[in-house]
Amino acid sequence: YQRRVHGSLAEVTVEGFPLVESLLALADDFAVYSQIREDVLNLTAPYYPHGTGFCDDIHQGRFSMPILHSVRTAAAADRADDKLVRILRQRTNDHTLLKFALALVDRTDSFAYCQGILDELYQRIRNRVDALGGNQQLLAILEKMHGSIPDPKEISASIKSPEGTAAGPNCMNGVQPSPGRPRPA
Repeated sequence: YQRRVHGSLAEVTVEGFPLVESLLALADDFAVYSQIREDVLNLTAPYYPHGTGFCDDIHQGRFSMPILHSVRTAAAADRADDKLVRILRQRTNDHTLLKFALALVDRTDSFAYCQGILDELYQRIRNRVDALGGNQQLLAILEKMHGSIPDPKEISASIKSPEGTAAGPNCMNGVQPSPGRPRPA
């Protein structure tokens, strides 16, 4: 049994150890959740909290989850994926082009798609924590993380608003985390 854990390949024998299997499944779900959340925040935060700039994944040509979904979805629709891939290959710092790429990602409902996956993972992590006897501190961290993700409708509105089309890195101004939005039960 091999499992990829935080970027390195770790071989772990877990047959017959259901607690270890459960803990590894929880760690895997949490790692995937954290990565997708980071991908969304990288594209939607004016200045990403980890010191990177506006749309840094696009600037660096990375195929993050929202970008991958957009390219795949657009390929089936109107070939807008070619535009997004060309922008990724340029590794541009041009804010107008970055915002155009962000609009292409938004047009394919990729943020809503990612939100759906995050909601599923959120619920699965909660269920796994509960099945392991609960952990209020871990659940509080998860709640805070999940509450900090901008609502996809607010992202779309911000990208399409007059402020969202202005030059500069603040095209996502006005997009706030939506802690009051419905969460899975």
